[in-house]
Amino acid sequence: MPASPAVHIVLDPGDTKGCAELVGGLHCLAAGRVVCHATPTGRGAGSLGLELLVGLGKRFDAARTERIHGREWQLAEIWTAAERTRDLFILRAHLLGSSQWERLICLAGGCGTALWLIVHQAQVRDRHAAALHGVADHEQLTLEEFASRWHTPSPGAAQPLQDQFPEVPSADFPTFRAACRKLLDAASFQRVDELYNQTFSAARDWVRDHVSDWTVPSRPVDSIDTDAVAALLQRLTVTSSSPSETLVRLRGAQAGLFLHGILVTLDLSARSMIGTIDLRATLSPAMATRLRGLCTPEWTAAAALALLAEPRIGELAALDLRHITPDAAQVTVGALRDLHVPDYARSLILAQVLQRRRQGADMDAPLFVDKSASQRCTETALTMLVGSVATKTAMGSLMGSLHRGGRFLAGPSSLGAAWLARRGLTVTRIDDPYPWSLASS
Repeated sequence: MPASPAVHIVLDPGDTKGCAELVGGLHCLAAGRVVCHATPTGRGAGSLGLELLVGLGKRFDAARTERIHGREWQLAEIWTAAERTRDLFILRAHLLGSSQWERLICLAGGCGTALWLIVHQAQVRDRHAAALHGVADHEQLTLEEFASRWHTPSPGAAQPLQDQFPEVPSADFPTFRAACRKLLDAASFQRVDELYNQTFSAARDWVRDHVSDWTVPSRPVDSIDTDAVAALLQRLTVTSSSPSETLVRLRGAQAGLFLHGILVTLDLSARSMIGTIDLRATLSPAMATRLRGLCTPEWTAAAALALLAEPRIGELAALDLRHITPDAAQVTVGALRDLHVPDYARSLILAQVLQRRRQGADMDAPLFVDKSASQRCTETALTMLVGSVATKTAMGSLMGSLHRGGRFLAGPSSLGAAWLARRGLTVTRIDDPYPWSLASS
């Protein structure tokens, strides 16, 4: 049974412009606030589900392009939970039927979401009041009381965008920090140096916590777990906003790993099998936003994972629910363990996990299944699925991420090695590290 939700009825009998502007300004998916505009087009769950999906960032033509007719409400429930919606605002809620109010109340209770029903009338109609029977935690507010709880910036007080990350020199890691100090202005260097030190410390902490035995000189060079190093570097760089920021993060990690006898080299001029080295984030916020416009969970999950890990199609098809943490913050793809999923992309994967759990799947069940949800999705079917997403979202790099993985079948022996090679990175062990390299400080 769903938990009893917090339901707030806001009365605005004047249907004022100020109310619409205030509520509309609260919409922020990243902050867990979703605004839905109710319309009198239908009294069923399907029409309300579509309106919720649009509020959750889905394309207005999703019902037609993705053929989700009959699943609108189910998908609305899944995405409300996947987006970790904390507050759901329904403008013009008086236009909805009583059964739709009941569905919204049930949805809010199931997702742990506060429900705000904006009613442009002097009082709640009897049929709507009946829907509130049994809801212990609900209240009625005037517009003034509502406004006192929520404040939004005025149109002219928008927060300025953060400055672009500074351009940095391409000096190798032993001289990189000194080159930045020499070439950058004081403010830019401080920003670069803070990020450099963060990744430097993170790399050292990771070695101490997980792979301290790598520093034993007697171990052979090939004993280094390149998949583990690849996963570390992916976690440290996945949220980079620019190639320059990625380079700073990599240089810090290189220096930190070097102190423990692990040499990571980066050839910025090299050309791997995919062409010129590109240090931009593959699963960028812009890519995630484009994928979020889709309603079908298996589409968003397959595309996000393809961009995140750049796997071979077989490794994508082999994923089980147990390979994803409950909050979708980390995933394991092949030998790449605990890959970090950026905050802005987690819902894209979590929605598919929630859908599979609704289908009765246990943790050992496959993440991607056929239309009957009875068998694991084949590699051919999954390739076609990703191709369909690439076409619908005009994301050419999406199919490239899978194709590139396939080209390494005769090259690097693992997914981690392929991930490193595509970025001009190599990992080797220093045969005779200096004694101070093993120090704890």
